Amino acid sequence: MSASTKGVLQESTAATASDGPKLRRWQERKLSPTRGLIFLGAAVGTPLIALLNFEVVGHLLAEVVILVLEIAEELLDTLLEVVGMGPGSAQMLTAYIGAFLLALLLFFVYRKSATWSRNAKNMLADYREMYADLLKERGNDALGKFIAWWGALNWIGKAGVVIFVLLVVIPLLFGLSVGVGMLIGLLI
Repeated sequence: MSASTKGVLQESTAATASDGPKLRRWQERKLSPTRGLIFLGAAVGTPLIALLNFEVVGHLLAEVVILVLEIAEELLDTLLEVVGMGPGSAQMLTAYIGAFLLALLLFFVYRKSATWSRNAKNMLADYREMYADLLKERGNDALGKFIAWWGALNWIGKAGVVIFVLLVVIPLLFGLSVGVGMLIGLLI
């Protein structure tokens, strides 16, 4: 083999190696389905709980924030008085420091909110793609198994399955949904 032939073969081998199965974006990021469910539960559940129980959550959040701010203000005020400032000057400086820290926090949140929103949107798109792929893959397997199982049954077996679903499964699911609905009604 000549040197030019070896070069062409190496180039074609390299081209076919790079043309292998391309990883999806969610596979490159190594996302896990469990972490996706946790992310989805936190992204949907937290605002939902806050909206449904706003009186309780809002009151608790307001109390915790006020308590933390009061403790920080008292500690800073005491520290400034120990250093030698008068009570009025210490309270005024504490108020200015608090206002400065609040402005700094709001500026930081404002600057980072676009990045956080973009990252959350990209992560949500990646998880949506991952679950669509997994559902398609596992759904096709389950459908193939069901069709093979259903095809193996004779007509008496098929009639028994239909009767079982109509007389047992559907009423059981209906009773379960009514029970869960009553439990939720009692809790709310």
